[in-house]
Amino acid sequence: MHFYELLAEREINAKEEFARFDQLLYEKTADDFSVYSVLNNNILKLPPNIRQTNCCINDFFQNYGLDAWNVRKKDINKLVLYIEIILTILKHLKKYVCGFFPLTDNVKIIIANANHLADVLNYEIKEWKNTVILVPRNQELQLAENYLVKKDKNLAIEVWHYEHSSMKGNIEQKRAVLQELGRFVEPYLSKMEGSLSENVGFLLNNLNIRHNNLKGAKSNAWVQGLNPVDLESWYDKTFALLLRTIVTKNQEGLVSEVEQLRKRFKNKGGEV
Repeated sequence: MHFYELLAEREINAKEEFARFDQLLYEKTADDFSVYSVLNNNILKLPPNIRQTNCCINDFFQNYGLDAWNVRKKDINKLVLYIEIILTILKHLKKYVCGFFPLTDNVKIIIANANHLADVLNYEIKEWKNTVILVPRNQELQLAENYLVKKDKNLAIEVWHYEHSSMKGNIEQKRAVLQELGRFVEPYLSKMEGSLSENVGFLLNNLNIRHNNLKGAKSNAWVQGLNPVDLESWYDKTFALLLRTIVTKNQEGLVSEVEQLRKRFKNKGGEV
């Protein structure tokens, strides 16, 4: 077997990756500095909402269950969380570490390793409210974001955050994102034909998103009887269809551009 084939088949080992990050963090220079020590010395420079009451980097690891070796041996989800914490701290404090030239390479390798692991594990690295988060890669989400970021950058960020692990079970926050997305696609729905626009409108109107379906004039027994798990599942399906709506709208624009180009070719005697 060739080397490139071995590389392609290599599986991520959480224990080994934790050990590599630790080596890069704690490795000391001739002057007895390390990435870890410099980060600790500058921890008060973290934004208050990030630092909270943590007094050192290890506090972050302990608070989120990342200091136990039995967890580090096998939990890829903990590795993802670890990467989010490291990249968030470096986002704010990297310049202080890189002020110590011998540590610059360690910081570069930490960031490069984090980027590589995110890619192999099929995550996108995004920034959200002063933090760095890893969101599962989703092609339709990427296409929708490419369109949204030109129209409403803040909504594009919220859409990415919907897919983050911290949103699981957070029905109220998911509802808020769906409400914003619903308002965004509203002008498109009335102009679209077919089942997509009808289904999106139906879900927005009957899942306690656009209207209060739990009580009052627009209440319905079906949504009242949904348990939180089933309601969240329907919210996720609504989210997927809202993304499809945005992608469809973007594709309509692309089709229009191609049609205009074909007309230009035809007018000039080219092949169409």
